[in-house]
Amino acid sequence: MSVFKHIDRDKTVGFMVYYWWVPLRLWRFGILEEPFFLHDFFRHSDLHHDRWDIGLRVPARVRHDVVRLHQQGINRQDKFGSDFALTIDVRGAFELRKTVLFQTNLANNYSANITRAQLEEALAIPEFRGRAFAMSLDRQRAVIRIQSMDLLLKAFSKPKQVTKTFDTTEWVPSTDWIVRWFECDFGRPSPDGDDSPIERILASRIIEPTETFPRYEPLHGQIADNVFIPEVWHHATIKIGETGNA
Repeated sequence: MSVFKHIDRDKTVGFMVYYWWVPLRLWRFGILEEPFFLHDFFRHSDLHHDRWDIGLRVPARVRHDVVRLHQQGINRQDKFGSDFALTIDVRGAFELRKTVLFQTNLANNYSANITRAQLEEALAIPEFRGRAFAMSLDRQRAVIRIQSMDLLLKAFSKPKQVTKTFDTTEWVPSTDWIVRWFECDFGRPSPDGDDSPIERILASRIIEPTETFPRYEPLHGQIADNVFIPEVWHHATIKIGETGNA
């Protein structure tokens, strides 16, 4: 059964557009560097926690929370890492939890350069495979395109090839990607039951937990200090059938 038997596709895309495309629009008129897009994205997300109702026939309210994570390790600034993680936790008549890790990359007129080391580092831990995606930010064309890092790494045909230029018109438009991710066409879901390793890994690196951010049991002592840990973790809790404003 599809989650879209319970939540509305248009409202789901609208939720994504609000948090991704507003910062993209603002960034186009500001400083060129990629970190300024991420700064606006984090600031915009951290300011807006309104309980969106994306339900179909019954309410399905979304609570959006954000925390910063600690990358640890030495020379972290020299590692590629990921820029942000997103978790959806759907509860009620339909249950689903998924986490994705995004590495943002600048593109120019639908052309993006990707390094092999960036992809290999992203996929070094089994829990990140199938969950790591490259997000192409094309300032010139004002578009967002997304592709699996597993697929991008396979595109490096020569063993010693260091970088490769990709045509991002062949990647997935962000509005299509978010719908297909919810439907599990892309990305691995978290196992049912206890907290899965992917959320526990991220929970172990929260700098300052907030009262509203969901609690996951941290995974201590299982991973190295300088792995592919995102700087920011966005969490959307979706409660199908919830009534009232609580």
